[in-house]
Amino acid sequence: MRLEVAIQGLTIVAHQIQVQLNGTDVGTIELGGAAHTVTDFSVSDALLVEGNNSVTLTAVGGQSDITCVDWTQLTYERAYVAANDSLNFTLALTHADFRDSVTPLAAARQNQGLKVVVVDVEDGSQDPFVRSVTSIRARRIAGF
Repeated sequence: MRLEVAIQGLTIVAHQIQVQLNGTDVGTIELGGAAHTVTDFSVSDALLVEGNNSVTLTAVGGQSDITCVDWTQLTYERAYVAANDSLNFTLALTHADFRDSVTPLAAARQNQGLKVVVVDVEDGSQDPFVRSVTSIRARRIAGF
């Protein structure tokens, strides 16, 4: 499992930020001045809890250690398991205007071993991807 944290320094001093996941230390981010950095931590799956999880960032470089959190991202594997004979998941649909942007992401996910289907949504007739919607037509993009 991976935890990524992006930080922007706001003061000219050296910055140190302690990172915790659900109260457990996972590491420290160090940067200088007004630098921007993305730090990647490898963390144990055992640190996740059912429901809400929390990432705590604590500046430990003193009163002048002022930074801004740009973003955080937690990446983990998850099994899709049927419940009540049903498997629920998210299907991302895209319009042809966005296909060029989505295709590299789909290819990257395929390289990670995931099965990816890119669906192009247009106004039109009903399609098997969207059986309950009659005003949209979806078609697979070749190669995915």
